[in-house]
Amino acid sequence: LERWLCGRLSCTAGGLCSAPAVLNRCTVYWSAEAAGSAAQNVAASHLCRRAVRGRAAVVLWAGLKREYLYELMRPEFLALLRPRRASPPLNADAFSGFGRDDPARVQHNEEVRRATRLLLSQWIPALPHTMCFEELERGLAAAAPASTPAQLLNQSLSCIDWNKLLHTAGVNLRFLGRVRAACGERYPRVSAHLLLEMLARALRRLVNEHVRGLDMTDMRRHEPSGHPMARVRALVRIFNCMLCE
Repeated sequence: LERWLCGRLSCTAGGLCSAPAVLNRCTVYWSAEAAGSAAQNVAASHLCRRAVRGRAAVVLWAGLKREYLYELMRPEFLALLRPRRASPPLNADAFSGFGRDDPARVQHNEEVRRATRLLLSQWIPALPHTMCFEELERGLAAAAPASTPAQLLNQSLSCIDWNKLLHTAGVNLRFLGRVRAACGERYPRVSAHLLLEMLARALRRLVNEHVRGLDMTDMRRHEPSGHPMARVRALVRIFNCMLCE
């Protein structure tokens, strides 16, 4: 991991910063060489609550909150698999401690792996065809041109329900990035709306985490939760981070 990070951050003799920022579900690394020379990385500084200069990399931690309990496959995807016999019925206890005494646990885990590979390597790359992205692209092109971010947002909210579209196709919204990658350069308008959806969802999660953190701080200090100005200041910091040059 350290060699990979050094390559991504273009580190040479100085290597990585000796004290990376360890956050809730990720760790932020940056180059030690950029401490005094490079420009400040506003987004990384806001995330770490300390001054970070130059390029930074965020490494997410896996398996911290038992994702197998809630990051599940869509029932629509499993229902579409049954007629094609592409996968046997999957065991809900796969990759969990509940099935550790099951003599067939290795087989159950492998069946889930195969279904996941099918979803990621075949199902999602075929979405632009199965979901008729070409018609969606033509519809967006025929609509009023969106020349500003506000117009693009209004157009996206009024004509595309990605929640309904992707869930009907059996794809979880956590795979929005893979769906956008499957668009390539053939569907630029659809790709732009997908990017807007991803940014909006990421912002919502960031705001929720900040507000939840403020409430927990108030509880630890034995203060009444929900101070309006504390939340306003947190939101201002987030929007300054988003809208700065």
